[in-house]
Amino acid sequence: MARRDLVAATLLSLPLLASAFNAGGILPTLSPKQKLQACNLRAQIHRGGVSSLQAASTSSLKAKAGDKDDFVQSKVPEDATSKCACGSNLSYEKCCGSFHQNGMAPEDPVDLIRARYSAYAYRLPGYIMRTTSRKSPDWTVNQAAWIEDIVDFCDSYRFKRPGGVVLGMELEECTYSSPDVCYVQFKAKLLGPGYRPVELVERSRVLRENGRWFYEKGTLLEYQGDLV
Repeated sequence: MARRDLVAATLLSLPLLASAFNAGGILPTLSPKQKLQACNLRAQIHRGGVSSLQAASTSSLKAKAGDKDDFVQSKVPEDATSKCACGSNLSYEKCCGSFHQNGMAPEDPVDLIRARYSAYAYRLPGYIMRTTSRKSPDWTVNQAAWIEDIVDFCDSYRFKRPGGVVLGMELEECTYSSPDVCYVQFKAKLLGPGYRPVELVERSRVLRENGRWFYEKGTLLEYQGDLV
């Protein structure tokens, strides 16, 4: 399977997920989803305390990853009070904006997933790379190719409806297997070519390193729609 196809197979990661698909291309339906209100509440409280951003710039993103700097045209909103692309119903400045601006990984695993989803929506490959653990199979020293793959995915999908309403993501489950290992299951919504809806359900494994959470790997559990 080509790397571009693998990128399209999952939203918050770029792992090799060929083994995740059965012959029909769709995995068995999940059991009824159990929302963890505590995870949602904890993440919302954490985001609610985020300080306001400086005026958000749409000119460029300086993507620092390893020793390599690349400049990529971002889609960060000019109005930081607009709704965040992650679908939290909070403004960008009070949600994922501060994480993107300072480049730091969040201290909450749910915030990490939200910030990475919106980083794809805003075309911020540097943030995706900086919040990927070096233990991840996605991490590579070939930074230029990694950036190209991420940007290619960002440009292949839309994260808003034609009227401007954000599609966002939905938290389905948040489970800790240890103080430093957490599994976050979520549904990501986006639009493919021709504005056809696509929904992906992924279970992500995230790791706490030095008090902050980083993405390690993910498993695509199910999807609906046509993946690019």
